[in-house]
Amino acid sequence: TKHPEDDHVANQTTYLRESRCFQKSDTMTCITCHNPHVAPKPSDRGTGHSACLECHQAVDCGERDKLPTAVRDNCVGCHMPRGNKIQVNFETATVPYLAPVGKWEHRIAVYPVATDEILLAWHQSQPGVDSREEVARLKKSLTRHWLSEAESRRGAFRFVAAIDAYRQAQRLEPMPETADKLNEVVEIQRTLEREMTRALHRMKEERFDEAFELLQHVLTLKPNHAAAHGRLG
Repeated sequence: TKHPEDDHVANQTTYLRESRCFQKSDTMTCITCHNPHVAPKPSDRGTGHSACLECHQAVDCGERDKLPTAVRDNCVGCHMPRGNKIQVNFETATVPYLAPVGKWEHRIAVYPVATDEILLAWHQSQPGVDSREEVARLKKSLTRHWLSEAESRRGAFRFVAAIDAYRQAQRLEPMPETADKLNEVVEIQRTLEREMTRALHRMKEERFDEAFELLQHVLTLKPNHAAAHGRLG
């Protein structure tokens, strides 16, 4: 798949193969980091620190000395950040396209946004004016990132992914404008799913003119909708 939100499964091996850690190793496999016969150390859960140090030295991280001591060992948080598996979603009474499942990014790399998220969480737990100012700065920076990401995804007709990005921005700095954009994208995605379902039913009933109109409408909203193009063909 071209985008993570199109994955039908975790697809972790595909992303792992795109990592320099994997490409430069002759021995790295899944169980290099996930030993099914040994429970992780309590201090290592969610950080990956011990597994990372099997191949790397702590001094290899150029950012380590700049980070608060409490988060220096959170290798996974910065280099394999956890995100929403947005394609697995359901609706509550108040939240559409709610993604209850998270996944760790297995394309091991440098993710400045992930580092900022870790720093934000740490500063939020700290007293003092300096931390409050840093919280405000990081929230503003992350909000800008997610709004830009949302607009980019929306422009590429990646509406499910855009929903997640707008929601991330709203989590950081709730704003009416962001809420409005989120609702717009939610309605577009709902329309796409509804019209595709109706079109498939019309085809089954051999009401092809109606199916044609519905599929054409889908393509006005998402010109690269592969399933709609396929059915028209």
